[in-house]
Amino acid sequence: MDRKIRVLAVDDELANLKLLRSILGSDEYDVAFALNGADAIKLLESDIYDVVLLDIMMPETDGYKVLERLRRWDRIWRTRVIVLSALDDVEGKLKAFSLGAVDYVTKPFNKNELISRIKVRLMQPTALEMISLSIRMLSHELAQNKEAIVALNSDAPSCLPILTKTEKRLNQLLLYFHLKKTEIRLNAVPVKRYLSDLLTSVKNQHAIEANIESTSGLTLAADNSLLDKMFRAVLSFMSGRSSDTVQLSVRDLDTHADFIFSHKGPMVSMDAIEAWSDPLADTHDTSDVFVSFAMANACVIAHKHGGKISCQSQATHTQIHIVLPLRAGSQ
Repeated sequence: MDRKIRVLAVDDELANLKLLRSILGSDEYDVAFALNGADAIKLLESDIYDVVLLDIMMPETDGYKVLERLRRWDRIWRTRVIVLSALDDVEGKLKAFSLGAVDYVTKPFNKNELISRIKVRLMQPTALEMISLSIRMLSHELAQNKEAIVALNSDAPSCLPILTKTEKRLNQLLLYFHLKKTEIRLNAVPVKRYLSDLLTSVKNQHAIEANIESTSGLTLAADNSLLDKMFRAVLSFMSGRSSDTVQLSVRDLDTHADFIFSHKGPMVSMDAIEAWSDPLADTHDTSDVFVSFAMANACVIAHKHGGKISCQSQATHTQIHIVLPLRAGSQ
């Protein structure tokens, strides 16, 4: 987020609120406080918060009642409620989740754990954002289908390619939607062995020359299946733009590995690159629209691993960097 993260901390113990204020005291957060459920409801009536840190055991208006009120207003779809409670019973957790809480942290909690939980939940879209994305997705596809129907009435042979492209685009967008909300499962992935297996599996699809000898000893903490989707998307993007052989090299950046894909081919426009961060954004460049959806998915996967994808492109040369954090202790 470019702006400060808005947090509402709700607890009837002043000492707990002071602790939360010290934990969230950085410039990254804009924190409001409520000493009871009734005050929290008043604040939530007039403001939208990115995250609500909600105690359950409070007199009169407890945390469950606050969650029920948020559901009644449909506000639960607009914010992320993380329950902070001394209760550690399964029934209490299930009740909180059924009322719309996205996480449950048992007191006493670790400072770093709480910050991590908040950041993880902020990476995941709210229910409202997912609904909005679905609406945008479907609106775009309905427009494409309308174009196909018009073509069917006037020129049937031209209709099939349009419908085929629409189906492909919809599948990519559905994957994007799924990736935005999925949780990854991290395993130790030795870089050299992983790349060797990947290159063997794609040798009949892509012309690629790789220098991976320097990767011995490097290990990622990654989800193997998502890693495959990301690397294959980048390879397909690079191979689809030029008949030139794709060059792959890896740099050890101490705490990260930089996977560099390069080839001699036409320039990738800034419009196309920016579409990777929002595949439904309006763009004047439609030349890469389909592969941009796949690259958007690749960017989501990199982000979920704590990394990023960037692209530098000139008239006859393009380079894509996938920077991923190395597993702790990897050398």
